[in-house]
Amino acid sequence: MDNGHRPANLYSLGEGARLDASGMIYGAEEIAIGREAMISSGYRLIVTSTVSGIRPKLIIGDGVQADIGLNVTAEHHVELESSVWCGPYVVLSDAEAEFRKTGLPVYKQGIRESGGSSKKLIVGEGTYLGPYAVVEGAVTIGKGCVVGAGSVVRADVPDYSVVSGVPARIERMFDTVAEDWIAVESEREVADVLRRRREHPLLSICIPTYNRAKELEQCLEAVLPQTSMNGLIEVCVSDNASDDGTAALLARYVMKHPQLRAIRQPENIGGERNYLEILKFARGKYAKLHGDDDYFVPGAVQPILYALLHKRTRFLFIDVLRNDGTVETMEGMDTLVRELSLASGFITSIVVERTAVLSLSEPDRFIGTSLNHIYWLLELLRTDPRFSLLKLSMFSYEFNAPRGYNYGDAAIRGYLEILRHFVGRGLSEEVYAAEKKIVLDRFVLPRLEMMIEAGMDFDYGGFEAVFTEHYEQESYYDSYLAEVRRIVGLRDRG
Repeated sequence: MDNGHRPANLYSLGEGARLDASGMIYGAEEIAIGREAMISSGYRLIVTSTVSGIRPKLIIGDGVQADIGLNVTAEHHVELESSVWCGPYVVLSDAEAEFRKTGLPVYKQGIRESGGSSKKLIVGEGTYLGPYAVVEGAVTIGKGCVVGAGSVVRADVPDYSVVSGVPARIERMFDTVAEDWIAVESEREVADVLRRRREHPLLSICIPTYNRAKELEQCLEAVLPQTSMNGLIEVCVSDNASDDGTAALLARYVMKHPQLRAIRQPENIGGERNYLEILKFARGKYAKLHGDDDYFVPGAVQPILYALLHKRTRFLFIDVLRNDGTVETMEGMDTLVRELSLASGFITSIVVERTAVLSLSEPDRFIGTSLNHIYWLLELLRTDPRFSLLKLSMFSYEFNAPRGYNYGDAAIRGYLEILRHFVGRGLSEEVYAAEKKIVLDRFVLPRLEMMIEAGMDFDYGGFEAVFTEHYEQESYYDSYLAEVRRIVGLRDRG
């Protein structure tokens, strides 16, 4: 791929990044530029401390867009997170010039250490810095912020805030109760918005876990950098009485990350009930269900907020297979089943209006099928037929073998029993009959064969009997029975 101007010896240069030729770089060995970043002409990217190349001190993240004249000076650490947009002639520096050695020219006095122990200047994901804005010192500007033209920022700015002036002051903030941007005129009003964000976050990322301390740590390391202590999102973990060190891991992480909350069940209540309990523990208007062995890729969380706020449906499904970045609103159970089939059971793709699920008359009706969450989605459609699809690939996976349930019981018996419950209650007989065959072709048999061939240790005992119980009356039964026997026999032949 064409990378435009390629300065020599950069610490790293991401695919698709473009730097105009007319610019100045000093300390390239400690400058990292991310994928698809675009830096216009007249830039000055400078590392002022001793350059060793051990780590990057100036980081320009994926998708950063910088107009003409970007000027960045890094003594310790300057980072523009992904999708930051810098207007013309933006200036950033994590240190200030020393001036107190009277009689000596200032340019000879070196650097004056700024306040704060982090010694880092961070501009959060998706933030806009207006023309001629200056950010100076050990400052963190949050995600989704706007810094007005000509403003000078010398203090931290919370996520989703608009600031302007010299020095910059907060003028507007996103309020999670109003679900809108509101004006703030005093420190008290700013504190009130931050309190409401903590007490009523817009989104809770809900992670039930059991005896997967290693995977849980990787899961948290992927999601926590995409949230913050003053943002719109909390992360909740429900430990299902693990005995592998999960409790100690969570204790460490809760101390470091105020946006993380954790609860421990007194005994193992099973995975499905643990999901129900974590919905009760969470505080967000929406709850994103999330497997402990599924990991967010960088830049994945913010698109969920956009989809929730701009579509406002009872639930959102993240369609990872159709990765065009669009958000589409659809209607009805027939449409949901046609669009997703058994993929609707991928729990990590589900975001629901939390209180709507808890208000169902029987939220635990199909616990035991391993797919009770599909029942939630269909039941929500009975009162509001609209749902949203966010078509975006945003996870990496551990691919652990299914545990705690029998494959045939869940993928055939459980799924079909849930669908059958809704026939005549929003789901048509025609779609149900067609889905019985589609689910075999698209999901059940291909996945069974894949897991057996991969040597995964999972429970598929009695699969043929479950298949026969639900398909014996179908015209295609005999041909599919032969395929079932071929697949089930793979392990013996292997």
